[in-house]
Amino acid sequence: MRAWDEAVDGPSPSIVSTSRSSLRFHYATVQPVSLSLPYFQSPIYAQLPLHGRHQLDNLGVATSIISSLLTHSYSIHRLPFQRRITPSTIAAGVRSTSWAGRLSFHHVPLSRLRDQEGLKLTFILALSHSPPKMPLQTLSPLLSFKRPREMEISVSAAAIEFTPVEGMPWVQPVPSSEIREAIKNIDGNIKLWVPGEGERLSVDNALLWTYERQRGKGLVCLAGSLYLVADFYRFLNK
Repeated sequence: MRAWDEAVDGPSPSIVSTSRSSLRFHYATVQPVSLSLPYFQSPIYAQLPLHGRHQLDNLGVATSIISSLLTHSYSIHRLPFQRRITPSTIAAGVRSTSWAGRLSFHHVPLSRLRDQEGLKLTFILALSHSPPKMPLQTLSPLLSFKRPREMEISVSAAAIEFTPVEGMPWVQPVPSSEIREAIKNIDGNIKLWVPGEGERLSVDNALLWTYERQRGKGLVCLAGSLYLVADFYRFLNK
C-alpha cells in the first residue's frame, strides 16, 4: 500500500495496485487499482489505462486533490460540484485517462514485416538535452540489440530534432549531429540518413526517407523523446 500526503491539511487517500508482475513479458493492459478515500466508506475499484509504477504516484496526487475537495473545511460549503464527485465518477475518470505515446504498447507480428531479404528496421530518433546523461548512454540499450541468426536485419537511423515545446522553453533537443556521432560509436554498420541541402530534420521528411528505403516492408521505430512522439502524432493529425 502506498500513501501520499496532501498539499493541504486533511485526510490522505491510499492506493493499492492489484496488478501482478512476472519475469515473463506480457503485453500491458489496464492496471486494476483500489482507491481508499476517507470521504467514502468503501474502496473505489478502478482501471488505470496508463502504465508504469510512476503513474500510481500521479494518480495519488490526483486523488489527494479530490480528497481535499471533499473533506477540507474551506471547500465543503463553497464548491457546488462536490455532490457530483462520487465513486462511479471517480472510477470513470480514471478509466478514461489517456496519454498518447506514454508507454503505449503495440503488437506487430514480424511475419507481416519481413520479406525474402529479411527485415528492414529503421529508427527515427530525437533526444531531449538532459545532462549528465549523454546520447551514447541513452541509445546504447536501444541500438546494441543482438541480431537473430535465423533472420537478416538491415538497420538504418534518422537523427532529427523535435520542434520547440510550447510553453516550455527550457526543453531543448540534442543536436542531430551529436545523435549521429553516438550512433556511429555504437554500431558503425547502421546506415544514417544524411539530409539533402535545405532539407529539414523533421518527422515527415524522415518518414519519407524511410518509406523510400523500405517500400512498404519493414518496421519503423520512433524513439528517444516523448516530444518526438508528439511531433509524430501532430503529423498524423494533419
